[in-house]
Amino acid sequence: MRAGLGVGFAADYTIDTDPAVQRLLPTLPLPCLPIWLTVHREIRNSGRIRAVYDFLAQAIPLAL
Repeated sequence: MRAGLGVGFAADYTIDTDPAVQRLLPTLPLPCLPIWLTVHREIRNSGRIRAVYDFLAQAIPLAL
């Protein structure tokens, strides 16, 4: 989109901070999309990774 190659989807905060990108259909309702929280199996049991994962698992639904 930024390079002028066509229409695409982007997060609001991305569009709002880039004057070269403009909204094409600002009133078009978009469907809710699933969010997947994933972690590589080799680091899944790391205490630090688990703490971040658990925090995100609680915080993300509240932020949406």
